[in-house]
Amino acid sequence: MKKYIVIIITLFLASCKLFSPDNDTTSPIVNLTIAGGNEISRGVTLYIDIDDDSKIDYVSVMIDDTTAITVESNFDTIRFDVTPFADENEHILYVNVADKDRNIGESDKIDVVITEFPGWRIYNDIRMGSRAFTIDENDRIWSGYTRNPSSWEYGIHIYDTKLNILLEINTANSGIPGDIIYVNDIEIVQGSRVWINTDKHISEYDYDINRWIKTVEIPLDPLTDRDPLGWTIAVDSNYDVWIGTRDGHQDHKLIKYNHSDFTYYSVPHGYIEIGDMIFHPDGTLYFTGDGGVFNFKEGKANDIGNPIGSGSLVVDSTGDVWSAGNWQYGGALRFDGTNWDEIYIPVSYNNRRYSIKPLMACRNGTLFSNINIFNGMSGLYADIVDMGLATYDGNAWTLWNTLDTPFNLTLDNNTENILSNEAIVESSNGDIWMVAGGKLMRYRPSLGGYP
Repeated sequence: MKKYIVIIITLFLASCKLFSPDNDTTSPIVNLTIAGGNEISRGVTLYIDIDDDSKIDYVSVMIDDTTAITVESNFDTIRFDVTPFADENEHILYVNVADKDRNIGESDKIDVVITEFPGWRIYNDIRMGSRAFTIDENDRIWSGYTRNPSSWEYGIHIYDTKLNILLEINTANSGIPGDIIYVNDIEIVQGSRVWINTDKHISEYDYDINRWIKTVEIPLDPLTDRDPLGWTIAVDSNYDVWIGTRDGHQDHKLIKYNHSDFTYYSVPHGYIEIGDMIFHPDGTLYFTGDGGVFNFKEGKANDIGNPIGSGSLVVDSTGDVWSAGNWQYGGALRFDGTNWDEIYIPVSYNNRRYSIKPLMACRNGTLFSNINIFNGMSGLYADIVDMGLATYDGNAWTLWNTLDTPFNLTLDNNTENILSNEAIVESSNGDIWMVAGGKLMRYRPSLGGYP
């Protein structure tokens, strides 16, 4: 009898083991790494490290609360397209790992930004002006804006590229002059200390101590009693402020402020409005006007022979000065201190050449320019088609609308993706910042297909 009891107990225990297997309830341990850093676009590669991937059933890649992709083999590396999630915003990316016992393991969650174009980030929530646009020595971007021209809402946006913080100064929260219409120009003095030109005033402001150093009204022209209407400013090595005016009817077009007095200078060619000013590393002041390009030496403004002279001026790493070319015939103009050379992009559009408007020279020598096409006359005005960005490395031009960038017109032909004139700067880490369609944009060469 005892023998039968032992057999029955043995069979019972065996059957329990058969129908109730010893399941492993330990969650898989998984580590996740993203190739190239935490800003991603297009095809993204994830590296997965699982303790024992022989027991893994599937891996799901999660973006926020959405499953982006699920794979059931080759768990070490997962590559997939994040374009459907590309909204230029921050997201949480992680992976869920399930083993054959349906135990779920979860990786650490990684903060990512998903962008539409490799290397680019379009800040949809940050709108900035392009007329007064510069970057200070602490990598803060300064931009004048007019939010509502009909009610004269104006001020300055300051974006800290290191801390990702946007601040604003205006007549309501600061001592900026209350009778201005536009912020016309902003020039860096030192660090985050700037001079600001607002039509009838120049104002010095120190960001780090949040203090207006001084606000000075620009006196009337002593010969004509006309309002000078300051339009562009430049700061020399002595921290004196030079003001270019846009009232072409007045006798004096160039004004110097030495922190106590204003000195007025005449400019050749009678009627002229000064468009841009820049100091050469050798201390020479260059400026543009309706009559061409001029420099200022030995107390006198001199016509240096460029008949075009519109728009911005750029000094490259070799010391050459660049100016916009003729919009009817294309190209750009380069001044070596003695002569002007015409520099053309060696391609054309419907038998019309691109017009090149220099914007900035990087520290590595690359010249960034805006390119336009003259598309005929519309009444009294030229019909100019803005084609975006081009760069010149000293030997060849690259048109960025042929690359995978926001300026590729085959991807999206609307003005949100066209570079605004005079709105591009380089930060200390080599990032390129600009305004397009009123939005702040950043290009990071290390992440994209830089030519």
